[in-house]
Amino acid sequence: MAKCSPLYKATDATRWDAEDIFGRLCILAHAAFLHAGFHPSSVPAATPWSLSRRYSVLSPQAAHHRDAAATVVLRLYRQWGQRRRGRAHMALRAHVMANGGGRYMARRERFGRAGLENVLSGSVDHTSRALRAPGSAGECLWKLLSDEICRGLFLYASEANGVPVIPDFASLPGDIKMAILEKLDDGKDVAMAECASKELRDLIAGHGSLLWKAKYEAIISSFSYLSRNYLILADKDKPLISWKERYAKARHCKSCLLKQEQSERERSRKYSVLPWCFPMLHIPPIHPRTLRETMILLGMIPRPRRSIRKVDHESRKPKLTSDIVSVITQRTAVVEENRRRRIAGRTITMVSKRSYQKQHQVGAVHSPSSRYYWKHR
Repeated sequence: MAKCSPLYKATDATRWDAEDIFGRLCILAHAAFLHAGFHPSSVPAATPWSLSRRYSVLSPQAAHHRDAAATVVLRLYRQWGQRRRGRAHMALRAHVMANGGGRYMARRERFGRAGLENVLSGSVDHTSRALRAPGSAGECLWKLLSDEICRGLFLYASEANGVPVIPDFASLPGDIKMAILEKLDDGKDVAMAECASKELRDLIAGHGSLLWKAKYEAIISSFSYLSRNYLILADKDKPLISWKERYAKARHCKSCLLKQEQSERERSRKYSVLPWCFPMLHIPPIHPRTLRETMILLGMIPRPRRSIRKVDHESRKPKLTSDIVSVITQRTAVVEENRRRRIAGRTITMVSKRSYQKQHQVGAVHSPSSRYYWKHR
């Protein structure tokens, strides 16, 4: 959006950063004159304390065929003086210069340095956005240069040179303006037109009953709740409330009702209404697989047949390589050797135990003679 600013038609970022506050004010004034429709007619004359430019309403091609009957002169002055309490200012002077030497439509403006620094001290992108910010000091400065100064000078110079001016909305008669404003459906558009200029503000204020009443009644008729309740309250306060205020209140009530209906609609989508005991029970969605299995159990759809696949067990067996066979052979030999050693150890232990029992005459008793061997000597 910043690249669309008229400021980019007069400068670039490099030149803007190299200028001081006075130089940036000169660039801004030049951009305002170009935006109004002027064409530079001469090289600017600059001094250490001022800058002078000439503009013409004729294009460079038309200026070769005829001389301009009137040109516009713009002069900007630095802080050459001090106001009271030491406040410095910059001055702007502009007028229409006729061929005979007469000066017409003279305009003089003074700018405080502090106010200009707030608007012009940033980069070119920041300044472009500041000139468009609603209600800011940058917007007031741009409207002063482009609308109040340049527009009047352009219309006067065009009439003096015999150049037809394309009519805009501000130059139309009042009845045509009202006919156009009455065709606007949204009251927001009428409010924006009301804020455009003082002339439109006075025009809409004088014909407010024609513009705002129709839009107010259109809102009331579209909502039965407002027609039953709000309209009665408005009729009681007719002498105190204007049609514009009534329209603003009805528009606010309409937006509140629309939000309420939207929230109720979303709530009804979230909850399902069931009969009798559970009126506002939330039912989670059923998975398609669960629904299919339930229908199979109820016999609503046939059970799918499973396809029997023949498995080749030989192909699943691992392939034995020479390395694997050698490892298996070694491990088998180790296991057999350990088993043989365990069996041999058990045999030796049993033989030694029997010989000990015979020598010491202990062991299992199988007969009385063996139990009482000392009686049978």
